[in-house]
Amino acid sequence: MKYSITHCYTDHNKGDAAIIISTAQLIRESDPNAFINMFSTFGPNDHQYLNEHEFIKPFSNGFFPGMFYQPRPIFGKSDSSRVFHFLWIFFKFLVLLLTTNQNIIRLFFSNIEMKGITEFLDSDIIISKGGSYITTQNKSIRQSFSLISMLYPFFLANRYKKKIYIFSQSLGPVKGRFNQWLMRLALNKIEKIYLREDFCTKDYSEIKQLEHSHTFKIIPDTAFYLKNQMNLEQCHISIDSKELNVGITLVDHAFKYIDNHNQRKKKINTYKTSIIEAIKHLVESKNAHIHIFPQVISANSHIGHNDIRISKEIESIFIKMGLGDRVKYHYSDLNPMQLRNLYGKMDLFLGTRLHSVIFALSMNVPSINIAYHGTKSQGILASIEGFKDRVISIDNICPEILIKQVNDLYNERARLINILKEENISIKIKLKEAMETLISSYKNSL
Repeated sequence: MKYSITHCYTDHNKGDAAIIISTAQLIRESDPNAFINMFSTFGPNDHQYLNEHEFIKPFSNGFFPGMFYQPRPIFGKSDSSRVFHFLWIFFKFLVLLLTTNQNIIRLFFSNIEMKGITEFLDSDIIISKGGSYITTQNKSIRQSFSLISMLYPFFLANRYKKKIYIFSQSLGPVKGRFNQWLMRLALNKIEKIYLREDFCTKDYSEIKQLEHSHTFKIIPDTAFYLKNQMNLEQCHISIDSKELNVGITLVDHAFKYIDNHNQRKKKINTYKTSIIEAIKHLVESKNAHIHIFPQVISANSHIGHNDIRISKEIESIFIKMGLGDRVKYHYSDLNPMQLRNLYGKMDLFLGTRLHSVIFALSMNVPSINIAYHGTKSQGILASIEGFKDRVISIDNICPEILIKQVNDLYNERARLINILKEENISIKIKLKEAMETLISSYKNSL
């Protein structure tokens, strides 16, 4: 059968790349003859489409520009020119919804786009892959534009009566009446929704309302299923297993949702101070070696920047303290399999990037997550025995809370490792069964 996986983001976000690869691995294990096309979130001339899909491409049979891609500034870095680009994208993809005349469609789309459109519409199954991108943080026009681009594949699939599934996502929040109406309209005829956590249905009324027309199935995050292939996990970084090794990922969180500049600055300082004090505590009281990893190195990331600047900043602070041999930032463009294997060599893990924590947990490493967006962290970790309380909201973090969590994790690590060994077996079974059910339900509907 022919499959399309939509909303493929950049290789430079290692969690998203892992979701894409894991989805393809699940499909191929359930259907060995699967033909899988992948669709980017970027346009055909976007440098990220041209340069940042090199790792995930080999896991597909074809890779194409997005079905309504992200707008870019046309003139320099002007945001106003980004609006003009959005309007052009909106118009051309509206044409695709309104007419099936290939001669008209070809007037607006390049050859590679036309090939992608043909493959998309020829799919047996379309999968909106895992993650958390059907959301708006506020009622702004920019957020509405983003939501439209994320929802378009659903409209296109519905227009041509193609079966589309949501697989292992968190939904919401979706703020604003127009945005909520748009989401309901797009998801109205979706075949099946597999959520990766149920907290979003409890916390967001706009998501709970979808239950009236859909049956939600809760499954784990797809990235738990990531498997090594083609020796891609091999890495030049060596870890001394005789030492206590603690892995860390750091989001350069900008607290953009706080309007007051002084409050925002105070939150940023508290977050950084908490990380610094926790590292000092681990080094001084546990004789630990700290490894800071680059989970996200893309130029654009949610509610902040990529992980590079803050990781270098924290490393520099400890070099100046004379602890450069204890706190190391491993900057390199490491792929998801390499990172997952490196995280597996840690004794403890502290991640502000959710998928770094998922990588670590999948390798039976006790972990703490600092949550900074939506309900995804709370919901996913709550489903794993022993980890419901291993989540700290970035809005409530302080040195005392983080150090206490670190101490508890250290003291309970042996028990938690045994729990994770059992949980990971169960998680993989649930994911495989979900994909098999998805595929069989399609076959049964024919």
